[in-house]
Amino acid sequence: NVTGNFRVTITANPAEQDESEGTISGTSQEVSSASSFAKALQNDEINTIELEKDITISKNANLVVDEDTTINFNGNTLTVQPGNIKVKDGAELVLSDDNGTGGITAAKNAVTVENGGELTVASGTYETTEYLGRGSVFTIAEGADNAKITINGGTINADYFAVASYSDGEVEINGGEINSSATVKNTDESGATYHAYTVRLSKGHLTMNGGTVNGTHGAIALIGTASATIDGGTVTVNNSYEG
Repeated sequence: NVTGNFRVTITANPAEQDESEGTISGTSQEVSSASSFAKALQNDEINTIELEKDITISKNANLVVDEDTTINFNGNTLTVQPGNIKVKDGAELVLSDDNGTGGITAAKNAVTVENGGELTVASGTYETTEYLGRGSVFTIAEGADNAKITINGGTINADYFAVASYSDGEVEINGGEINSSATVKNTDESGATYHAYTVRLSKGHLTMNGGTVNGTHGAIALIGTASATIDGGTVTVNNSYEG
C-alpha cells in the first residue's frame, strides 16, 4: 500500500459561443437569429434587446413580453409571420429605432396588448402586409380593459387597421405617422364586405395630442362605447369610394 499527497491542476479552454445566440452585456442582449430573439424575450433578466441584423420568424413562436422590455431595431426588420408579440399583465414593451427604418413587419398583427399590458412606440417603422383577416399593426385585445397603447413617434403602415382597440383600454397618440391603405371595398373569402379605418376603437378612449392619421376609407372610427379627445394633430382621408 502506498500513500502520498498529490496536486492536480485542471485547465480547459472556454467553450465557443454560438454566434446565433447573440452576446449579453448587463441587461442588454444583441440578437441575430429567431431563436436568440425568442430566448431573449423569455429571459426576465434581459430588459433591452438589440437586433444585429434582419430576423425572420417563420413559424409560430412563444413571443411573450411579461417584463418591461425595450426592443431597439438598429435599422433592422423583425418579420413575424405568422404570429405576433403579446404584451402581458404588468409589462411594458417599448419599440425604438435610431435609424427610423427598422421595425416590425407582420402578416395581420404585429403586437397585441393584453389586460394590464402597455405598449409604447418611440420610433421605427411598423407594417402589416395582409389585406384580408381584419388584422391591425397594434391591438388592444378583447377583455384587456386595463391596457394602453402610446404612440410618440415612428411610422405605421397598415394594409387594414393600424391601431385597433376591442376593450375599455386607452390609446394615446402624441406623434408619428399612422397610415392605412385599406378601402371600403375590402371583401373576405365569404363575400362579406368590411369597413376599414386607420384607427378603430369599438371600446375604450382615444387621446390625440399630435401626430398624423391618414386613411383611405376612413381615418378614425369610434364605435359602440368608444370615445375620443382630440387636442392636436392632423387627420386626413383620401376616399375615392362611395360611402
